Amino acid sequence: MRKELVEIMEHERANLLRYACYHIGNMDDAEDIIQNVYSRVCSNGGLRTDADAVRRYLFRSVYNACVDHVRSSRLFLSIPLGSVRESEFPSETTDGDESFESEFNRITLLLAMIPEEQAEVIRLRTIGGLQFGDIAQMTGLPESTVKSRFKYGIEKVRKLLDLKMPESH
Repeated sequence: MRKELVEIMEHERANLLRYACYHIGNMDDAEDIIQNVYSRVCSNGGLRTDADAVRRYLFRSVYNACVDHVRSSRLFLSIPLGSVRESEFPSETTDGDESFESEFNRITLLLAMIPEEQAEVIRLRTIGGLQFGDIAQMTGLPESTVKSRFKYGIEKVRKLLDLKMPESH
């Protein structure tokens, strides 16, 4: 399983890095978190299970490491402007004309304006690319709760966006 594990880790690195960065707001710390998780996984002799389970385990480990990082550094929302650049990600992360930095700040601020449990599900689903069932297993919540947190969180984000958009006549 060692070779398969390395392949999964390489394949998921960009998603995990993007997820960690959006969660904690700092690319250097996000890279450290990913490296620490990967080191722990490799030192444990690998996982003896299917690729989906390994992926869920990696995301759960990164999620836990991000929560620990935020708790230990007491950073509940500290996104320094210019701390993350599109070129720092190992793969393409955005489309369109907006710069990565402004998009990052916009998304981060919108997610900070809704309850954290809803924001976390949105991060895992949209940034991490996880399915609702995977998020439910990861968080220990029923899948219906995960789906409702996602739905209500997206509704709140849409309302916030509508408040910022000028009415067109």
